[in-house]
Amino acid sequence: AEYMGAAKWSPTRPSVLYIARADGAIEVWDLLEKSHAASRVEFATSSARITEIDIFTYAESKSRKRQALAVADESGCLRVFALPRALTRLAPRELEFVQRLFQREVDRVRYFETVIVPARAAPARDRTETPMPPEDRPAEKQ
Repeated sequence: AEYMGAAKWSPTRPSVLYIARADGAIEVWDLLEKSHAASRVEFATSSARITEIDIFTYAESKSRKRQALAVADESGCLRVFALPRALTRLAPRELEFVQRLFQREVDRVRYFETVIVPARAAPARDRTETPMPPEDRPAEKQ
C-alpha cells in the first residue's frame, strides 16, 4: 500500500515538513525537535486517502496573519486547519541548522558510496576492516 499521499515543506519554517499518509493522518516533522520520527501525528483528518495538501496565509485581523493547512482527499472533501504559531514562526538559527543537517546527510551518502560500497564489493581476501566515518571515530587519547 502507498504510505504517502502528499507532502509540503512549511513556507516559513525550513525544518518543518507535513506528510499526508494514505490512512488519512497528517505527520508533522519538525527537524529541530527530531529527525528520525514525526514530531506529531494528527489522526482522523480524513477517512479517505489524502491526495493534496497546501499551506496558505490568511489575515486573522488587519495586523495579524496566520497560516492554515488545507487537506484534500480522494473523496473530494477539503478540510482546513489553522496551524499553531510554533509551526509557523522561524526559530533562531533554524535555517543554519537545517543547512548543516542536510550537508551532513549529503556527506554521509558520499562516504557510503565512495568507501563502504567499494569495500563491500571487494573480494573477501582483499577486504580490510571497513573504516568508520570521521564523525563516528573515537577521539584520540592525548
